[in-house]
Amino acid sequence: MRVKKNEQFPDDLKLKDFRLNLGLNQRELAEMMSISQAQYNRLEIGKSMLNAAQILQLCDIFMCTPNDLLGIRSKYKKVMNNLDD
Repeated sequence: MRVKKNEQFPDDLKLKDFRLNLGLNQRELAEMMSISQAQYNRLEIGKSMLNAAQILQLCDIFMCTPNDLLGIRSKYKKVMNNLDD
């Protein structure tokens, strides 16, 4: 699914950081996901959106939770910190 101009892709989604932490290049990770390197690149730069299956697949590869992958926990912490102020 391509991202439309009026849709906001999560700012905290850091696929590149997760990928680099495993020492993988885009081609290697794309092969693990059974997609092309071009498709993976679109996901990593935010031109395409992850579907639920891809989120779970990446969580298995990166050994993280969907919240970690999507940056939900960090957004929650920011909101809670703002409430405390």
